[in-house]
Amino acid sequence: MESQTLVLYDHVLRCIAVAGTTAFFYDYALTLQSEIRFIWASSGGWLGKSVFYYTRYTPVIGLPMALIELFAPDLSTNMCRYFASDAAIQIGLGTRALSIITPLTGSFNGKCTLVGSPPDLSKIIAGSCLSFVPCEIIILVATIVHASQAKNLRSLEGGSAALPILTRLYHDGMAYFGFALVFRLCGSIVWLTAPDPLKPSADYCVYALTSVVTIRFSLRLRESVADSTEVPSELLTTVLKKSFVNPRESRMESSTPPCPCSRS
Repeated sequence: MESQTLVLYDHVLRCIAVAGTTAFFYDYALTLQSEIRFIWASSGGWLGKSVFYYTRYTPVIGLPMALIELFAPDLSTNMCRYFASDAAIQIGLGTRALSIITPLTGSFNGKCTLVGSPPDLSKIIAGSCLSFVPCEIIILVATIVHASQAKNLRSLEGGSAALPILTRLYHDGMAYFGFALVFRLCGSIVWLTAPDPLKPSADYCVYALTSVVTIRFSLRLRESVADSTEVPSELLTTVLKKSFVNPRESRMESSTPPCPCSRS
């Protein structure tokens, strides 16, 4: 491969990495107020908050570190192994990935690279992306079928407080798993078909965009939960009056005959 082509590929890779990181942090700034309102000040379960914080803040560390690795002129072997360990942790705390990648990582001409000969690394990474696809397809199809059945049964009509949450789960859930499916398929295709210098570009885009979609889905769902629990003040006053009325007075009012009205 010509040196001019390699320089072009390297330039494209850096532009994609910066664009993906910029998109993530721009969306982070836009959604920070919603996060403070619906996550920090909320009394939700610890499991949901833990998943949210993991999805929200691992890219805050991982994406800048990936940019440092990409733009740094010279990196030592220890730094390269540190970056490899961090990348493995980002992928779901993958112990298996850590045991495979770390021993093969080293410094070559001041750059991080694999100094060993792994068995077709591109197919391994593409396969890890495709391994999530069957589960996401099942969830997406089940969500669509369940939403269609609920619509046919008219379960989404009425004045229940849970309807905004259910509607949000259907609409945003289908969009979320649809985007996740497309991102993983695109990432695996890039790793299988793109030239070697451009293969890592899929990681920056998929990592940043998946995090953005996940955060948007979580915040919009929490917003629906918060909206459904807000009771108008007039309705609350009426409910309190009916709840604390004297039962004896209530029976007297119900037993009092209506006032006769004159007919014209």
